[in-house]
Amino acid sequence: MLVYLQENYNFLCQVEEEIFKLLVPGAKLSHVYDETVAFVQKEKPKLVNHLTKTFGFAVGIEFRESGIIIGPKCSVVVAKGMTFNISVGFSNLKNDAATDDEGKIYALFIGDTAIVREVSGKRLNI
Repeated sequence: MLVYLQENYNFLCQVEEEIFKLLVPGAKLSHVYDETVAFVQKEKPKLVNHLTKTFGFAVGIEFRESGIIIGPKCSVVVAKGMTFNISVGFSNLKNDAATDDEGKIYALFIGDTAIVREVSGKRLNI
C-alpha cells in the first residue's frame, strides 16, 4: 500500500508542478485548470475523477479572492505580480490493502504559495 500511496503522492507533486508551469502572465485561469486536467487524463486517467474541483485561488487584499479561482469557469487572466495559493489533491482513493475500514479510503492534498514573476523558458519563475 505504501508504494501505491507514494506513487500517487509523487504524481500529485507532478500535477502541482504542471500548474506552476501553466501559471504565466497572459494565461487564463480556466486554461490553467483545463490543461492540468488534460495532463492528469493523459498520464493517469483513473485519477481524473478524484481531483479537487479547483486548484487554488489568488491571494490579495482578502486572503482568498473569491472571484479569482483556478477553476473551469474563471476567465481571469494571470498577470505578473499575482500571488496564488495553489491547492490540489485527490480524494476518495481506495486502498485495497487496508485491513481496517478506516484505512480503505484515503486522500492526498498539497498546497503552496506562488508569486507570478516572469516566464523564463517554460518554467514559471516563482
